[in-house]
Amino acid sequence: MDTAIDYLIRIDNLLVRMGELLYVMQPFQSGRIAIDFNMHRGQSKPFIRVYRKLRAGKGKWTSTNVSHLGLTKRVKRSREFEPNHRLMLVLCERITKLFELRGQMQDRIRYLMHGVTLAVSKRAAELDELEALVNGMLDRVEMQFEGEMEVE
Repeated sequence: MDTAIDYLIRIDNLLVRMGELLYVMQPFQSGRIAIDFNMHRGQSKPFIRVYRKLRAGKGKWTSTNVSHLGLTKRVKRSREFEPNHRLMLVLCERITKLFELRGQMQDRIRYLMHGVTLAVSKRAAELDELEALVNGMLDRVEMQFEGEMEVE
């Protein structure tokens, strides 16, 4: 049980890191995808927010909450995410996978299944791979822009 909760914490931390990676990878020109967290009944719940620049109006932005299920399809169809398009598709697939893993882990905890240790160990390798990939990508981006950006 404790291991499943630890994995939920790791998934949430990984979603935060992916949100940072999305922020760095997307120029805020016509659209952007962000991962935000909301408190619901004392629990932190991640959700995906898509920002769009309104065509009418001078530089006004609007945001909508979207499901993780249609995220990859939305990025494939949209012209708003043209810079880094291939990377965005890969990230959206990984985000969808993390949301699914998170849902599965919450179900395991909620229903207190006896086989929780088997399910957790089965997903450990997949979570390790995703964690290494995202951390490596974020580190590469940070090193690439290290001299160019100043953090205030």
